[in-house]
Amino acid sequence: MGGAYFTCGGNLMSGPNRAILAEIDMVTRGGLVPFCIGADFNCTPSAWGDCPIDWRRRLAANVVYPDCKVTCRAAKSKDGGSLIHYFLVSNCLIP
Repeated sequence: MGGAYFTCGGNLMSGPNRAILAEIDMVTRGGLVPFCIGADFNCTPSAWGDCPIDWRRRLAANVVYPDCKVTCRAAKSKDGGSLIHYFLVSNCLIP
């Protein structure tokens, strides 16, 4: 179980965010050690599919998010907020 904060304004492959994912990769031994990480990813769950590195496959994990459209409300958001807080969970822990 863990938590993380990904920098805003970038994507999953931006310098600091990529470093966090590389650390998760190292600590979980490439997904061999089961994990559940709750994080402020500062990107939507669909952004994982746009990544040149398939981190979900590499870590044997998937994104688990609530059945809602908003987990963060920004003061100037036109859409009322965004879904950027969710979990990255080892596939073996997902029913």
